[in-house]
Amino acid sequence: GPGLCFGLAPGAAKGSAKQWPPDRFAVAGDVLARELGARAVLLGSPADSGAARAVARAMQAPSIDLCGRTDLRAFVGVVSCLTALLANDSGAMHLGAALGVPTVGIFGPTNPDETRPLGGKTGFVRGVAECSPCRHAVCPIDHRCMTSIAPPSVVETLLRAVRS
Repeated sequence: GPGLCFGLAPGAAKGSAKQWPPDRFAVAGDVLARELGARAVLLGSPADSGAARAVARAMQAPSIDLCGRTDLRAFVGVVSCLTALLANDSGAMHLGAALGVPTVGIFGPTNPDETRPLGGKTGFVRGVAECSPCRHAVCPIDHRCMTSIAPPSVVETLLRAVRS
């Protein structure tokens, strides 16, 4: 219906290695907007606003950029209203899962066995690379763990969480 929103949280506090590329977030966001009949809301801290702007620019569907514009209380309020949330391994991911929002985390340099989102309507997609998990903040090579993740698998995992 009207007013439905899903979240995209393209930042990651502990360094760029944990970030799925913004152009991939944008592709996934466009498909999710169509599949969920909902508008994308970009979320994160002020440090994530560059990534959020890049996602918004690359998306064809309209989005609402709240990145860096909410205090913690408003952030919790916005996340609690979402139909779904797609995030890197981050605080936003854990918050969505804790609030019972269908949430999918994207994992490359970190280990989902240790920090995956917990709860009923959650899932994760893990990149495939012989060097993962490395736990580097910045990738010393070519970010293959994250670039190995294609938007369709992420979309499918999130839609499965929504429908579970």
